[in-house]
Amino acid sequence: MSAISTSRYRSVLPILLVMAALLVSSAGWAAADNGVNLEQFRTAVTVPAVTLIDQQGKAQPLQNVFKDKVVVVDFVFTSCRSVCPIITAVMKRIQQLLAEHLGDSVMLVSITLQPEQDIPEKLAQFSGQFGNSPHWLWLTGTAAEVAQALSAFGINPSAAAETHPPSVFVGRGNDWFKWVGLPDAQQVAQAALALSNQQVTP
Repeated sequence: MSAISTSRYRSVLPILLVMAALLVSSAGWAAADNGVNLEQFRTAVTVPAVTLIDQQGKAQPLQNVFKDKVVVVDFVFTSCRSVCPIITAVMKRIQQLLAEHLGDSVMLVSITLQPEQDIPEKLAQFSGQFGNSPHWLWLTGTAAEVAQALSAFGINPSAAAETHPPSVFVGRGNDWFKWVGLPDAQQVAQAALALSNQQVTP
């Protein structure tokens, strides 16, 4: 990412965060009031025995990362200038909603769709614009390793990164929920807290 593109991206980032917050908060509280049934988002995921690399260059075996935790997972690539910044802003909002629960029981994970380009240094630079939380991993790896991870979530690793619709998964063990498109951050937070057996706090 060039200095110019980084500067431009940072200049619009606050706008994206505000847009995402307004979008998901207004829809989210309405959904909570209406008692949305999370079962409509239920899906199946089998976490593969694959090791990816995080934004700090540290090896992260997925099965260990996901073990005994509720994870909120999305898929992005750092050169994306369309939906990725928006879905990442939504993830940031989810992070804010789950702030009191992040750590041992809940964490966020973003997996790149372009492992050849998104080396750990690029992911660190990109994630730094969203706070560099120790409870939000940004993962890459070899093309084969990332393909294995993407396939586990039903994402075609052979398709061009730009063609993937945004999606967010929330899971723990064998229990998983999936949103396609821009998700309602409150619903995602509700699902995460439900899986961690904690009360939802608006």
